[in-house]
Amino acid sequence: MSDSTTPPPDPLTTLAHETLAMLAAAQRRQTKLLSELAAMSAQVTELLRRLAPLPSGSPPVQFGSRTRALRLLDRWRRDHLLDESARAVAAYALPIVLNQGELRTAPEVLARFTGLSPRDAAAGLRTLVAAGCLTHVSAPKSNHYPVYRLGTDHRKEDPCP
Repeated sequence: MSDSTTPPPDPLTTLAHETLAMLAAAQRRQTKLLSELAAMSAQVTELLRRLAPLPSGSPPVQFGSRTRALRLLDRWRRDHLLDESARAVAAYALPIVLNQGELRTAPEVLARFTGLSPRDAAAGLRTLVAAGCLTHVSAPKSNHYPVYRLGTDHRKEDPCP
């Protein structure tokens, strides 16, 4: 007569199988999390690429200039209903204009720093000039970049002297 009952599993073998199953599940979760982290890292890298720093040689923006720039930007958005490209150009250009007195740049350079296409950057500049936010000043012969200064609009009820 043969015994058809199987002996109970060895507790150490059972523990080893359970541990291996838990390790495999943890490794799958870790792989999934690493994949998600890599995707997020790529997104952050792209955002940092688009949020380029000020051009080299630009002085740091002073706090008062930054406050004034934010107030003027808010007013320009409210008063002129600026489109997305004009807002992006204004957000980049205004602190520089307030700090240095002028902005010397070409649409191609603006495009690089704002993430816009050169065509959209040029359109943003034209919109700001047409609204009186910026004034196009002729560039000196030694500099091939156009020069922009604050337009007449900044003087109207300027909340920041």
